[in-house]
Amino acid sequence: MVCEQDLISEGQRMLSKSRWEHSLRTADYAVFMADHYGLPHETVRLAALAHDLAREKPADIIVKWALLDQNTLSEYHLAHPVLLHGFASAWYLREHFALTDDSLLNAVRYHTTGHPDLDASGLIVFAADYMEPGRTHLTDLTRKNLLILSLEELVLAILDAMKLHLVSKGLDLSPDSRELSHRLKKRYNHGL
Repeated sequence: MVCEQDLISEGQRMLSKSRWEHSLRTADYAVFMADHYGLPHETVRLAALAHDLAREKPADIIVKWALLDQNTLSEYHLAHPVLLHGFASAWYLREHFALTDDSLLNAVRYHTTGHPDLDASGLIVFAADYMEPGRTHLTDLTRKNLLILSLEELVLAILDAMKLHLVSKGLDLSPDSRELSHRLKKRYNHGL
C-alpha cells in the first residue's frame, strides 16, 4: 500500500492550493464517514487524498491517461470530459505508485459519478467528495440530516440531488450514476 505521506507530497505538487485543500477536506470527511458507518478508513483516506490528482492537468493529458486506464471511453464520457479526471487519477496511481487495490482505484475512478460496482469505501469517497464542508451547496444541517440515513440511502439522496441539479441545466445523470441508483434502490427495496 502506498504511503500516505507520498500521496500528500504528490497532491501538493500536482494541485493548486484550493484543489489540494478540497482533497484534504474530502479525506478528513471520508474518515469521519467511515467511522460513522463503522468501516475501516485507510482505503477511503488514501482514495480521497488522491481522487483529484489529475484534475488540473491539461485536457489532452487527462484524456490520454483516462484512455490508458479504460482502453475506451463511452460517448457520455467523451461528451463530458470533466468526468475523465477520475480515470486519469486512477491510472496515475497505478502507474506511479504501483497501486493494485481495486477498492481504492475504483473509489478514485468513480468519485464523480458513482458506479454500480462500488464497494462501501467507494460509496464513502463519492459521498465525501459531494458533502465535504467546503462545498457551499449544502448546509451543516443538510449534512447532519444526510448522516441519519444508511450509507446506501445517503448515496441515493445525493444521486437524486445531482439529478435535479443536472436536469435544471438540461443535462442527465451519467449511465453509471443511473445504474448505481437503480441497484441501490433495488437493494434498499429488498431490505438490504
